[in-house]
Amino acid sequence: MNEVYMNVPDVQGIASTFNTLNEVLQGVLKALEVIVNLLKGAAFMGLVGASAIAHFVETLKPPIEQMAEKFQELNKDLTDSIKAYENGDQLGATRFY
Repeated sequence: MNEVYMNVPDVQGIASTFNTLNEVLQGVLKALEVIVNLLKGAAFMGLVGASAIAHFVETLKPPIEQMAEKFQELNKDLTDSIKAYENGDQLGATRFY
């Protein structure tokens, strides 16, 4: 019978890294939202170039949101796999193979 081994501290470190990346990207999204609002305000006051820049910055948000969601999902998957491994749950431990 093949034995499955997981270096739990290393996997927890990887999960923690994904969680940190998610938090960083959430902060980036909040900063982009502030920038977009400032640029829209400037565009309202007659600075036409600000409107174009605001549109460009808004196009950056969806891929960053998707990446943040993926990092959150990977963190959850790794954390759940650790729990399954520690509890001897073979069904839950099969997420990655």
